[in-house]
Amino acid sequence: MRKILIFLILATFLVVTGFFANNLYSRISNNKSFLVSPIPDFLTILANKEVSTLNLWLPSLKNKISANLKTPEISAKSALIFDMMTKEVLYSKNPTERLPMASLTKIMTAIVASENKKKDDVYTVSQDDLVGEDSMGLDVGEKLSMEELLYGMMLHSGNDAAEVLANNFPGGRTAFVKAMNNKVKALGLMDTNFTNPTGLEGDGKQFTTAYDLIVMSEYALSNFPLFAQVVSTFDYNIPKPPLTKLFIWRTKLIY
Repeated sequence: MRKILIFLILATFLVVTGFFANNLYSRISNNKSFLVSPIPDFLTILANKEVSTLNLWLPSLKNKISANLKTPEISAKSALIFDMMTKEVLYSKNPTERLPMASLTKIMTAIVASENKKKDDVYTVSQDDLVGEDSMGLDVGEKLSMEELLYGMMLHSGNDAAEVLANNFPGGRTAFVKAMNNKVKALGLMDTNFTNPTGLEGDGKQFTTAYDLIVMSEYALSNFPLFAQVVSTFDYNIPKPPLTKLFIWRTKLIY
């Protein structure tokens, strides 16, 4: 008797639930209304897979250190000095002005490459990768690891290394650049746009801000130990393995 009573209660619940669901669907259909998510598309996993590693850190520009220091006079259009320990702004000048970022593009290139490392960790150089004046000196057919390419890209500003990482991405270079733009949105930044993985001009309008660069740099340093290791290295060499040649670099002080 008890089992029959439980069955009747469940059956009644399902019937009532089905009625209300059907009624709601009919109202939405008849009124041509849609349920709208309060979350923007670029922060949903269905529209932007880069939010799978969502990590919003947007420091306040109002949290400025108070000190009796003389304000420096600089010729740069924009600048931002931020203390990562105290989370305070030490100095700022037009920190949200959109400007070309040149090789600082490679910070996001390193982020996307690090989050999408190939399982076999083998990156093959193609003819299309050999671009730009600054290069780590790659030749067509060479095979390198992601770590080796990161050193060549960050220490020597190697445009060829950046292109190798992009062209070896699932879906190729176009998909890689799309992932760069999706990632910057996933970080909550709306004043940055990438058109290539190197920062070279000619592929379209590329821009960022001093503020956005602080956020990207903090994300890279906090989440990828290899990136932190690479950018803190003064010189580095790759011993001559079977599939490439000897590389020796010293960091270019352009970042």
